[in-house]
Amino acid sequence: MKFDNILVGGCSWCEHPFDYEGGERNRKTDAKPYSVNDAINYSFGKLLSDKFNVDYKNLAKAGDSNDITFYKLWNYINDTDLKNSLVIIGLTEITRFSIHFNKKRLILKPSAKNRYIDKFKFLKDDMESFYKVKIGLSDDEMICEEIIMMCDLLEKYLESRGSKLLVFNSFTKNINYQERDYFYKEFKTWAEYIESYDGEYIFNKHPNSYDHQILTNDLYEYLNG
Repeated sequence: MKFDNILVGGCSWCEHPFDYEGGERNRKTDAKPYSVNDAINYSFGKLLSDKFNVDYKNLAKAGDSNDITFYKLWNYINDTDLKNSLVIIGLTEITRFSIHFNKKRLILKPSAKNRYIDKFKFLKDDMESFYKVKIGLSDDEMICEEIIMMCDLLEKYLESRGSKLLVFNSFTKNINYQERDYFYKEFKTWAEYIESYDGEYIFNKHPNSYDHQILTNDLYEYLNG
């Protein structure tokens, strides 16, 4: 398939590698020191777009939930009338979700350092209670079905625009799309894949620039195949 653009959505795993100066240089890497401002140039999305010689747009951001990812992608595709493109999504943990507050979409996630809860300290207790109730009443299988439904709808919408969807799990094992054509079937999660070739890898730590290069090469071969 030929395409003119690559669009990437997801959390920090897809945003950029984390072995920049001052980042997570917790494993051996051949990467030359680079700043966090240059990190996006070492991301698999940017490297893949360079290989295909097409434009690249990164919508992935640290802390994003799956529903925020779909929200951002959908709006960008509509606002730019995006066509003939490859859209790649790295799904994050299913226990993150967004809420509407003060005309903004805030992300709640299972972390003691939740920047959105901490930001609105006057609502801290209420937001933490709401999160616990939401998670307590949610069924993992149901959440996964909702994510699959969003992927299915996005795939159909992209097909109408001559575009392709490719989805993989970053580090969560909950979501299984093996029966979907848009699911990248070469690994169950990116974290497990990194662990398979790097014995020094600490599971669920962010990928470094070498990992992004490996994934770039794999995706390039997969898409050309």
